[in-house]
Amino acid sequence: MLTAPAPLYAVESKTWQQFVTSRKEGTEPILPDFSFAGYHGGADAIPDIKGPIFDVTQYGAKGDGRTDDQDAIQKTIDAAEAAGGGVVFFPVGTFLVNVDMANRRPILVRKGNIVLRGSGATKGGTMLLIDEPTLKVKAGAESDTATESESGEVEPDWMIQVQPEKEAKNRKLGKVVGDTPREAFTLTLDNAAKIKPGMWVTFYVKGKAIVPDVIAPYTESDLPAEWTRIHKSGLTLREHHLVKSVDGNQVTLREPVKTAIKASHGWTVSESQNIAEVGIEDICFVGGWVGKFVHHRSHMDDSGWCGLKLFNVVDSWVRRCAFINFNACIGAESSAYTSVMEVVLAGTMGHVSIDAHRRSTGMFFGLMEDRLEHQGNLPDTTHGIGAAGSAVATVFWRYTMQPKESFDMHGAAPYATLFDVVEGGNFSSSGGPVPSFPNHLKHFVAWNFNQRVAPTKFSNKKGEYDFWAGRPSLVMPIIVGMHGKLSPLNEKTVSIYESPGKAVEPASLFEAQLALRFGGKCPAWVAEAQAHWSKMNKDLPNFPHSGDNTPWVAKKRAQIIQMILDTPMVKEKLDKSAILKEWPTNDGKPWVKPDSGGGMEGFGFMQ
Repeated sequence: MLTAPAPLYAVESKTWQQFVTSRKEGTEPILPDFSFAGYHGGADAIPDIKGPIFDVTQYGAKGDGRTDDQDAIQKTIDAAEAAGGGVVFFPVGTFLVNVDMANRRPILVRKGNIVLRGSGATKGGTMLLIDEPTLKVKAGAESDTATESESGEVEPDWMIQVQPEKEAKNRKLGKVVGDTPREAFTLTLDNAAKIKPGMWVTFYVKGKAIVPDVIAPYTESDLPAEWTRIHKSGLTLREHHLVKSVDGNQVTLREPVKTAIKASHGWTVSESQNIAEVGIEDICFVGGWVGKFVHHRSHMDDSGWCGLKLFNVVDSWVRRCAFINFNACIGAESSAYTSVMEVVLAGTMGHVSIDAHRRSTGMFFGLMEDRLEHQGNLPDTTHGIGAAGSAVATVFWRYTMQPKESFDMHGAAPYATLFDVVEGGNFSSSGGPVPSFPNHLKHFVAWNFNQRVAPTKFSNKKGEYDFWAGRPSLVMPIIVGMHGKLSPLNEKTVSIYESPGKAVEPASLFEAQLALRFGGKCPAWVAEAQAHWSKMNKDLPNFPHSGDNTPWVAKKRAQIIQMILDTPMVKEKLDKSAILKEWPTNDGKPWVKPDSGGGMEGFGFMQ
């Protein structure tokens, strides 16, 4: 087996040297400080919670791959919540959920201090198998529970939803009356009497006043006319933070702000209502999406089976898990400082790998591998890792992408995003509707990115990366140590393009910033996580593939094709015969007779 050669490291990065100097002198650095991303602001290891233990089999779950275990699992979670927290434990087995099309609903975690723990995400461990789609959309795109966006997409239910029991109603606490530079910790409010240490707060601004600062050195005259939202309404930015201390009307945060906060722009602060200390670990999640994916062909293509979503969740984690056969694997919304680590994504390619975590701050995705099976004979634009919708301080650390997959900055004002020691992928495109551009504001940083396959097509049709004239539209990104297969690049559209063709020192910006913050040495959890990931058994359980000639896949094929026909995203009528031709068997033989029973017998991938 051939392996890629190790990168040749150049001298220490000048951009890094400037960061170190700025920290010594107390000046504003060029690079954002990304070291606060993740659980407890990067300071602490994810805990190994000992108990109390709530075993799902003690509440009626069978784990035999045939019994509907949904109610038993929810009862176990409810019991743990009623007790004030604990570990919801899944022994070895296959736990079947969401079986009844007429009664589909997510598994809900609604309080903090709950850990869902399986017995391993690889072969011989714990599988949560979701049979029917999570998306509830009727023919003609009329939805029971989902709401349709301007782009025609819908917001689905997810297999597991972690969200506060009551809908968050964030009360306004005051407004910013003093200017705070980027990377500072303390803000001055008109009245901080209602703010207490340990409170989560959200700083928020909306309008046109903020635009010139966050697109500089571009000016408003440089914004294309088709980027209509920024012209009409300006931008919406928000950051979630934990309050460290309050002194009069000065509020000091646990983490630094990631954009300059000026009183003249109209920033306000409100209470952020969240749940914390929720863990998901050691579970293999398997969906029923075995379709031949076509981007935006139908609501079912885009959102049929969705895995795990965190809403208003802080200081939490997902680790040592696998997500197989989902249209969307993992997502977060209005969440903060949560770690997703040691995770494998596999199975049939769907719409998104990591959902765009809109309105979230300090999300950390590290030690992850994308094994999704791309389908070269079909038009596909699966969204890779990225950020959207005022997501800020997002970190992707030591993440392996598909070689030909594009980063996905999805628009609507994300900023300060780090791709750190990312392998594979490229910058050739990016998602999101054009009216919501630019794809990313200031301080997109790619550090020691290894582009394993150079793209042959560029959205601006110039044969080069141009970060303003096409997709992605990034405000002057910082690209340091990009190596592997390089592509031509319009250097006028980047603020820093250092050491092309050679990786730099430090090898990881996140690790170096974390070590600098803690006196020269990273917290122990960093090395421990890397060592565990390198030794972790990544041998996934057997799972169905879209061309497997089994009764269960044959049944799903017929079901999914009908769902695609029932939920088109475009007015043109879909051609059933064309869809059938796109979906042959892997063995080249005619499809076997579909499983007509209500159970899972014959599906052929139980452990």
